[in-house]
Amino acid sequence: MIKGKKSIIVFLVIVLFFGIFYFYLREGDPEKEEDDDIYVGEVYESEEFGYSIIYPREWELNEDVTLSFFHHALREDYYSQRKIDFNTYYQVSGVNFSGKSPLVYIDGEIGYNIEKRVYININLFTARQWYDVAATADARDDGKISSADFIRRTNQIIEEGDVQEDREKIFDPWMTQGHEIKVGDKNVLKVTKEGDHRYDGYQYYIFSYGRYIFVFRFGYGGPVLPREMWHRNDNHVKEIIASMELF
Repeated sequence: MIKGKKSIIVFLVIVLFFGIFYFYLREGDPEKEEDDDIYVGEVYESEEFGYSIIYPREWELNEDVTLSFFHHALREDYYSQRKIDFNTYYQVSGVNFSGKSPLVYIDGEIGYNIEKRVYININLFTARQWYDVAATADARDDGKISSADFIRRTNQIIEEGDVQEDREKIFDPWMTQGHEIKVGDKNVLKVTKEGDHRYDGYQYYIFSYGRYIFVFRFGYGGPVLPREMWHRNDNHVKEIIASMELF
């Protein structure tokens, strides 16, 4: 009888042990679950412009104080186009992110930079309209189209949403057409532009959000940054854009 009671007690202890273990696995470690709720990135909030983003914790962040126009052709408002306020292309805020990443084929690491610029969307443009007007201004500045063509084409952009005809006169390797992608809840215009003495090329991400136009940019290739970094930076920028929220 005593032996039978001991067997029952041992059986109940074993069942209780495995029951607790099962619920532990199912529910997870409370402390670990609490840690998982903490995002690994840092939160950047702009009180002035009312938005926040999340970026990798190991990155350094520096405010950009050298405010400028999006494109040199937009520095002077010498066009007769009065339906557009060209101040929409003047940068009102900027942040530079810098980080380090391990090299792909050899030991060591390399530094890289991602730029974020903010412009007031005065004309309530889509990203496509905002960029196409800048490309058309570039074509006018290079003498590829006349001032009258510039006015006609920009009116077309305002009314119809983008450049509708003779696109080859507007877009070239330096002001390429780009393509639209979806990043989170945002429609983003992704544009690859020719490089310079430092990089083989530049990748741009342009989107309208709230009352502003946001532009992210990074360089890739050349002696400074291997092309393999393009994919890494591309993912970084998309994650940052997806994390952006208004408040």
